[in-house]
Amino acid sequence: MKTSQKGLIALCLSLVLLLSACSGGAYTLTYSNGAYRNEKQNAAFVLAPLCYRAASALTDETVAVIKSSYGKDVPLYAIEGMDTAKWLTDDQFDVYCNEQLALPSLSQMNASYVTLSYITYPFEIGRIEKAAEIADLVDRYENGTSIPAAKIIPPPENRFELLFFSNTYKGLAYSLEYWKFSEEVLVHAKLTEDGQIPNLYPGVTATIEVVNGVSEAVFHLGSGLVYDRTQDLFFPMGTQLESYFTGVTQ
Repeated sequence: MKTSQKGLIALCLSLVLLLSACSGGAYTLTYSNGAYRNEKQNAAFVLAPLCYRAASALTDETVAVIKSSYGKDVPLYAIEGMDTAKWLTDDQFDVYCNEQLALPSLSQMNASYVTLSYITYPFEIGRIEKAAEIADLVDRYENGTSIPAAKIIPPPENRFELLFFSNTYKGLAYSLEYWKFSEEVLVHAKLTEDGQIPNLYPGVTATIEVVNGVSEAVFHLGSGLVYDRTQDLFFPMGTQLESYFTGVTQ
């Protein structure tokens, strides 16, 4: 049976409409002036710091596509429960936010529970749900002492991911790492001119010890540290965090 020219044109139009429907009306973003932009959509997104993760992505529809001139295009999806004009995510759960958006601190996210998983195997192996325990961890992270990563020399025995899931921002999680060492981590520092321990890491136990014939300040950080890869900083937690995940981090 022969197909008429009008019938062929109609078929082609139908295919075009079908493809357009399947694309979900995704718009294109291109990098310009510090953000991924689409002027017609009045959209401008930036990649959020890596501590912000999408808790659940709606991957059945592409909202936008970052066009790349040197690699693969990056499709962006809606985050469940979040405004797509402000928040999007990719298939790695990295978060892209509106460039005008003020990102919440961990305490502002009002976490309802915290999960623990291995970095190399992202499956939940422990959970904290008690409000007092969550508040303690948040306070130690936001108000406790921090140590530059370059000061921490030994490699960890195990690395875990800590994900704080939010009550206020239900589609977001805040990601930190927990590094477990085979022995106590020590940080050495010079004594002050009058032979005292310098006030480098408030709240951390320190002693004066002779190392290679020289008296030094030795800070005792314990065998478990929380790591913020965004800031490249460690936060000593003593044994407190391990007590919340009893038996999991041993």
